[in-house]
Amino acid sequence: MLKMILRRTFAAVAVLWAVSIVIFVACEILPGDVAEVRFGQFGTQQSIDLLREELGLNRPAVSRYLSWIGGLVSGNWGMSFATGAPVADLMSERLANTARLGIAAALISVPLALGMG
Repeated sequence: MLKMILRRTFAAVAVLWAVSIVIFVACEILPGDVAEVRFGQFGTQQSIDLLREELGLNRPAVSRYLSWIGGLVSGNWGMSFATGAPVADLMSERLANTARLGIAAALISVPLALGMG
């Protein structure tokens, strides 16, 4: 039983890692970057370059990916551009509502599925 749990846990971590790489590469091949989007058409090249430097967007992609994975594992998920608050705080605020919704869905769907089965 323990062997199966370990195997499934390893498989889940491997899938999450592969998905993170695919999403990172997909974001890399898109034209533009966060600095250009944040300033839009009104940003000067100097202000865009300063923001790229501040966010580390001028570093190589592999370095940025490893830095992101390190922050994810250590719990430093960065800051929200919209609110300026830490992303971990924003997610923890919404976790209770998500859990409530999941429990309500399970309380409705499990008895319904058992009854229909």
